[in-house]
Amino acid sequence: MLPLRDVIAPGGPLWWPPAPGWWLLAAAFLVLAGLLVRWLRKRYMRSYARLRKAAMAELHQLQARNDLSDPLFADRVSALLKRAAIVRYREQQPAHLNGTAWLAFLDQSAPGANFSELGREGLLEAQYRADAQVDRAALVQAAKQWIRAL
Repeated sequence: MLPLRDVIAPGGPLWWPPAPGWWLLAAAFLVLAGLLVRWLRKRYMRSYARLRKAAMAELHQLQARNDLSDPLFADRVSALLKRAAIVRYREQQPAHLNGTAWLAFLDQSAPGANFSELGREGLLEAQYRADAQVDRAALVQAAKQWIRAL
């Protein structure tokens, strides 16, 4: 007998490199994923752009009204900011914030707005005191900066 070795069967197909069809499928998946991300980002930005536009329009309407007293003006601006915050920052639940926590939230969500610098009389106590003096220009400027940061 001849000294023959047993037949060695070839191994199964290797997973790398994949067949050309898999490359095409991966490329199509990446293109579709990129398009989906782009569409979602555009939709997300558009929804907050509408929010910014509506809030800014309401702020301009408040600013144009001369019949509002300073305390009432401060109260309306605070209510406007609260409504916008509830829509934009749902997960942080800003509806429950008041007092210095509300001012801290406003400062934190738009770092340059500096609502705390307006003082307690600027946004917090003005709505409860009939004789309160509010720096309307500073309040409007801070509100505009906060709305732009939405």
